[in-house]
Amino acid sequence: LFAGHSAVMIFFVLTGFGSFMVCDKGREQCVKYASLRLFKLVVLLILSTMVIWALFQFGLVYYHDIVRYTCSPWIEGWGSTFAHNILKELLRNWFTVATAYNPVLWTMPYIFISSVVCVLCYMLWGDLKRGHVAPVCVGICFVIFGMKNYVACMIGYLLAYYYKHKPAKQINIPIGVLLLLLAVFLCGYPMEMQSSWILYRVLPKQYVVYYHMLGASLLIYASLYCDPIRKIMESKPLLVLGKYSMSIFVAHFAILVSVSSYLFTRLIDQHSYNATAAIVWAVTVLATCIAAILLKRVIDRIYAVLDRVYGSIYVNVK
Repeated sequence: LFAGHSAVMIFFVLTGFGSFMVCDKGREQCVKYASLRLFKLVVLLILSTMVIWALFQFGLVYYHDIVRYTCSPWIEGWGSTFAHNILKELLRNWFTVATAYNPVLWTMPYIFISSVVCVLCYMLWGDLKRGHVAPVCVGICFVIFGMKNYVACMIGYLLAYYYKHKPAKQINIPIGVLLLLLAVFLCGYPMEMQSSWILYRVLPKQYVVYYHMLGASLLIYASLYCDPIRKIMESKPLLVLGKYSMSIFVAHFAILVSVSSYLFTRLIDQHSYNATAAIVWAVTVLATCIAAILLKRVIDRIYAVLDRVYGSIYVNVK
């Protein structure tokens, strides 16, 4: 709610966490995960690119019409150089092309490489008695070389390692609430502006990525070990939201630049800015949910085909 970059850090931490948990299910699951990870991410990249390309081809992108109202510099100049031949574009680096069409997908290369790093860590050191030492060293190397986003995945890997060895641990409610509030505080540190709140101003701004990273980690830790928080996270509405989270992530940008922007241009001359923003927000949420549900059905069918193809290849080469 406060800073989108914090949500990115949650994704990165969960990437490390999930990669460890999959690898820990056994060698066959680990091999399958490593073999299909790239292709399953590419499915998301191509679908997103094709949708936004189609929006441009049919003149359904209205983002540039609302920039003068919102005074937002975000993705300034976006879409001005897109090629008409999408097939030629897709022959280039999938990650680069998808990020150009859908800027929020800049995270995908980090998610893929983080997954590979976690698989390698597990394959090399997962069975050691102190299997956490090597990932810690890898994470420190990422810090030293300024590769901040990869640090988050190593934290997630270590959280999963810790959870595996201490699944029954519990923290009391006051400690859990304190960790949750601290997580919200750290995740809320502003990314592109100087906060007037004194509690934020005392924290050096150059470490903002690490504040978000720590906030994301504390949120996940509290969700694992504080029973009331865990029950909230396991409630049906949040489980449904989690089920569609990746689809929402992939689909929401296309909605923003088309449906949301068009509606804003139609309402801004009839209503106040705040009223217009509220209406657009409500419609955007609804449209994004519908798009995510439809997108997930398509993705699941493609993933099922990939799983079958992989299964037949694995049986032949095993």
